[in-house]
Amino acid sequence: KIGSVDTPWQDFFDPDMGHIRYFGDNKIQDPPRDPSSARGNGNLLKQFSLQASEDIVDRKLAAPIICFRAVSVNGKAKGNVQFEGFGLIKKIERISQFDGKAGESFTNYVFDIVVFDMSAENEVFSWDWITARRDASLSVDECLKLAPKSWQEWVRNGEVAVERCRRRISKLMT
Repeated sequence: KIGSVDTPWQDFFDPDMGHIRYFGDNKIQDPPRDPSSARGNGNLLKQFSLQASEDIVDRKLAAPIICFRAVSVNGKAKGNVQFEGFGLIKKIERISQFDGKAGESFTNYVFDIVVFDMSAENEVFSWDWITARRDASLSVDECLKLAPKSWQEWVRNGEVAVERCRRRISKLMT
């Protein structure tokens, strides 16, 4: 349905170059609602305030944005996802979109996500880090030790480290 009358927007995935563009989860409502009140958008806006902070304490509390893409498996399009990477929200825009099916425009957010490098982990994402973050008996610093090196560097150095932490895969250009 991507790019169709039903869903005229299209999320953009280029994790090999460290970028994902996600159109938020506000949909047409009657009456129209503020897009920040959509649950997913609200959660991402809260994370952005932590991720954009100059305070290391806020960055330690920030949650990674873990990205998946829907894929077809054996001809089934629904219910299957593929891990595309993790990272943080670099930029947010409030936009107007048009839903051709409803014949109406609505307001939403688009989130630009920087996908972080996992080369120090041999391109393997450790879910132990995410599990540890849910364990209330572990401190933030204990959990951070399990994070990928790129995330640890970003937490230490903030915004100046984002481009160093971005995933970039070398490919042949033919």
